[in-house]
Amino acid sequence: GIFNSLTTSVIAVETVTISLFATDLNKCDDLSKCDAYVEILC
Repeated sequence: GIFNSLTTSVIAVETVTISLFATDLNKCDDLSKCDAYVEILC
């Protein structure tokens, strides 16, 4: 159904976002800033 399709799309986007963000973790000086950034993206 539509809901399942939307849910799948959201999960896919979040997975890609997390994957891209994970490659950038070494540039974060403060883990809390990273957490805030991830929360904004989500």
